[in-house]
Amino acid sequence: MSKMYYGNKKAQATFWHPISHVGTWRPLFYMIKLFGYAPVTETKNGFITSSSDLILPIIAFIFYIALLVLAYITTFSNYFIGPLTDSKILDIGLNISVVLCDITAAVIVVSNYINRLKISEIIAAIESIDTQLIKLGWEANYRRDLMINIMHIGISMIGQLILYGITYFLREKYQIGSLTYPLIALYGAVTLAYTIYMTNFIFVMLTIQKRYKAINQTMKRYFVKKPFALTPGLGHVCTKLAKLHDYLGDNVDAVNETLAFQINAPVANAFIFTVFCIFQLFHLMKGSSNVGMALMAFIWNIYYTAFVIGVFYIASKLTNTGKKTATIVHRAINLSPNSENVDKLRVFSQQLLHRPPIVTSGFFDYNWELFFGLLGSGTMYLIILIQFDT
Repeated sequence: MSKMYYGNKKAQATFWHPISHVGTWRPLFYMIKLFGYAPVTETKNGFITSSSDLILPIIAFIFYIALLVLAYITTFSNYFIGPLTDSKILDIGLNISVVLCDITAAVIVVSNYINRLKISEIIAAIESIDTQLIKLGWEANYRRDLMINIMHIGISMIGQLILYGITYFLREKYQIGSLTYPLIALYGAVTLAYTIYMTNFIFVMLTIQKRYKAINQTMKRYFVKKPFALTPGLGHVCTKLAKLHDYLGDNVDAVNETLAFQINAPVANAFIFTVFCIFQLFHLMKGSSNVGMALMAFIWNIYYTAFVIGVFYIASKLTNTGKKTATIVHRAINLSPNSENVDKLRVFSQQLLHRPPIVTSGFFDYNWELFFGLLGSGTMYLIILIQFDT
């Protein structure tokens, strides 16, 4: 029995000319559904859940576990071949990083299935917010958002193909026999999964950030720019914007709650992998012969780190855009000669004071302060590894 939990009454004109937020998300939706990360079905009336939606997540989960077992038998056990590098520390670190990435990919499949209703409610809420903003004069450019989404997916996929090509080239050039094809397949699978759920998180955050920006633009148009700023009776507009801002805050909280693991685990995995990749370069300077493995790991790490930087960038941008609303509201209070408008604006100001939009995992907030803190911690761990390697 299907259960409807999201309804989109607007009919999309065409794939290339969407008239709703759902249309801009559709290319990414097809991809994450194919790999088991979106256990829902889209219909003309919205998204539904059914027992058949469990098939792809089960296949994906079994695939990641089976790939991990196969890679262990042929590589990690060192039964058939030698170690990846001439350093036990490096072998342990690189293997642990890959294993954690694979486990993360499998666990996120389960997590998304459990939270499928909450995740879809976020999409429904954004659709509702768009409807209200459009009534207030916001011009949504869904086609541009669709093109950005497709371009992001395309660049990510091209980047993956380049990584595979470089990996095969380095394996053959430096005769890295320990880099078995099951291990390469494991690298490829976890990297593809990493790409999919990181892209999805960034897209959701970017979508919410754009709605905060739309609220700011609407505030400026009604309360800062003339002649609207001098117009009495705009209190109802301020109330609507305050409700929309609060609604967006609920969405940020929902994202923090449902997608926290989906972002915490990949960032932690990328951090571990980065530390060992840089350590491998220092190990190479000591006369190690593992040039091919060092180059390959470093190139793959650049790909992982790019997504992590993207997460911190969009999280900080979302927070700053939300805080900018307070600046606009205070400007409007100073400019408005109408007491009714000022009263509504002051209430909105109090709301902004107590509820800034913050992307958080529950343990820490995602901002540039955390990013540079990770850099400092990574440097400390790197020094410890170098001392153990001497």
